[in-house]
Amino acid sequence: MKYLFIFLGILLSVIGNSQSLSIDSIQLDEVQISSVPLGERLKFTTQLTTLIDKSIIKNSNQPTLAEVLSQSGQVMVQKSQLGGGSPIIRGFEANKILLVVDGIKMNNAIYRGGHLQNVISVDNNYLDRIDLIFGSQSVAYGSDAFGGVLHFHTLKPLYNDNSKMLYKANLMTRYGTAMKEKTISAQVQGGNNRFGFATSLSYSDFGDLLQGANRNDAYPNFGKLNQYVNRINNKDSVLTNSDPNLQKRSGYTQFDFLQKLEYRPNEHNKFLLNIQGSTTSNVNRYDRLTEVTNNKPTYAEWYYGPQNRILAALQYTNSASNNVYDVLEFNVNYQNIDESRNSRKLNASSLKSQVENIKIYGGALNMRKNFNKNELDYGLDFSYHDVSSKATLKNYTTSVETNADTRYPDGGSNMNYFGIYIAHRLKYSKKLVFNDGLRYSNVGLNANFNDKTFFPFPYSTATNKYSALNFAIGASYFLTDKSKIYASINTGFRAPNVDDLGKVFDSKAGATVVVPNPDLKAEKTYQAEIGFNSNLSTYFNFGVNAWYTILKNGLVVAPTTFNGQDSIIYNGKKTAVVSTQNVNSANISGFSVNINGSLTSHFGYLANATYTLGKIDKTDGSTSPLDHIPPFYGKVGIFYQTKPLRVDLYTLFNGAKKLADYSNSGEDNLQYATADGMPSWYTINARVSYQIIKNLNLQLACENILDQNYRVFASGISAPGRNFVVTARFSL
Repeated sequence: MKYLFIFLGILLSVIGNSQSLSIDSIQLDEVQISSVPLGERLKFTTQLTTLIDKSIIKNSNQPTLAEVLSQSGQVMVQKSQLGGGSPIIRGFEANKILLVVDGIKMNNAIYRGGHLQNVISVDNNYLDRIDLIFGSQSVAYGSDAFGGVLHFHTLKPLYNDNSKMLYKANLMTRYGTAMKEKTISAQVQGGNNRFGFATSLSYSDFGDLLQGANRNDAYPNFGKLNQYVNRINNKDSVLTNSDPNLQKRSGYTQFDFLQKLEYRPNEHNKFLLNIQGSTTSNVNRYDRLTEVTNNKPTYAEWYYGPQNRILAALQYTNSASNNVYDVLEFNVNYQNIDESRNSRKLNASSLKSQVENIKIYGGALNMRKNFNKNELDYGLDFSYHDVSSKATLKNYTTSVETNADTRYPDGGSNMNYFGIYIAHRLKYSKKLVFNDGLRYSNVGLNANFNDKTFFPFPYSTATNKYSALNFAIGASYFLTDKSKIYASINTGFRAPNVDDLGKVFDSKAGATVVVPNPDLKAEKTYQAEIGFNSNLSTYFNFGVNAWYTILKNGLVVAPTTFNGQDSIIYNGKKTAVVSTQNVNSANISGFSVNINGSLTSHFGYLANATYTLGKIDKTDGSTSPLDHIPPFYGKVGIFYQTKPLRVDLYTLFNGAKKLADYSNSGEDNLQYATADGMPSWYTINARVSYQIIKNLNLQLACENILDQNYRVFASGISAPGRNFVVTARFSL
């Protein structure tokens, strides 16, 4: 509770020193979001939704999308390595949060339940907007949207109402000291009344990350890296780190591109080709490289191979109103994703590589029709995921490659998703609006276990089918034009995927091994939410939101047996056996507060905070902590803005995560925390942006001014220390 008082105290002191207010308040009825595929006005939503627009993304001036989300103060982001970032929303993470880019679902059949780095494969430099949609969204999106949806909208082609071509170009270059970041990014847009295009290219080079030097007195050595491994003359050498605050071998590089081509044969029809791509260098799994056995590093190598993502989509939009729809959108899309995990223990002769390729074929049809006081959205979507998994052992001495145990079924896996939905809104009166919706989902999974050399599975195939009918109902009551009370009840659904059912991998630093479980049931949620938003004036805007979620058949990693034994020999070591299982039930509750406003015509302030509590209900009547539940966290800031200048001063903060509140599943990564859990922390940060001339903008920032040493909950790499950032932006 003391962090809540600190939060309120800072806020009251800011307000107490204010003068007058005149910055425009948010116009709720003008903003479009995507809580249903065609979007709806934010004014009428009955669940918490936040928009991060292009200007906020630009002003935050962050190296990857993971940091943009973290800087909002409304999303917790876990990290196991520098090249990563796993968002946590309302106690849900990874495959229980749906990532969407331009209306296309990014989640695939091997999105795991632990921590994911896939969010960084979307380049924040080409984003137009981010929708943070909190809470279950199964009616709108189907499976995987338990905690919420992160919808990323990318750069749009330009449009002109005549045949003259318009052009727009932006070039950005940035340098940051904490990770020696060197980024260059360029975007070009063009178009007339018939044709349009948007192009983006970005390249980033990140060096080893320097963590903060000022530590909590109770943990003077927390996070220090005293030694690391380097291969010299074909031998592993353990070297002393001359600067224990430098997190050696954490750097990587990344390249992203986007290309959109749009054709508009007339005012009611348009065709859009959308191509996106992202690739990285090898990305070292920093947390695993810090593990120690007999006072020496456990691993000489542990890295993700290049993470490659290709997306191609063709979308048709028709806005010629008729008896069936006012607007129709149809798209077909294809995604190809490559991932690999590569590891070798210290002085071991062979590198183990597990390689996955996922191909996704999908499509969606969405329509909207308005009649009288009613608005109707309806449609369907489908996708097919094909997963191939291979593994090898490469001997460094002989260069001979032999087969190894695969991470997923070696005979291949596939999943098919189909959903049909209808969402309705009734504007009953100027003060009262009702929302309701239904979706039927059907999901199939097939997995083939061919090679039983490494694990003598008692089965060769696993085939599961899941179906669900989900609903959502809600209402908004407007006390004034700019104040409303809203409430909603909805159900959620998530079908176990290939990662849940068929994964074999070591966890908790080799203490346990996860084995396949072909008997999983679908997860379900029941959620109630209530909130209040009020734009009282330019002086003070206030929002508060509370939710309660019941999770049934929730998937957690728990002890099990394999062929009647609770331990097996894995990688030459006797290892306890665990598997993904359906627990009886769990409950998650919490609240969030958002405040913003103006102090004078140039000064403004903002503040937000989120608290989450999650417990597993055991069959014996007792409870235990649920994994992925973040501590109390948020953001408080003030800013000054004139036409050429903007100055921001803000703090990000996290409460402590005590040892007793950690889940025993291993997903919370207690081994990378202190003996008492994860200490509380806060950072003080400053940013300045100045428009030097019409076409040139310069941004300067000092993040973590006090050089605090800290880790975000469940993370295995320490956060950046004091970081000076210089950015130049050119526009034409």
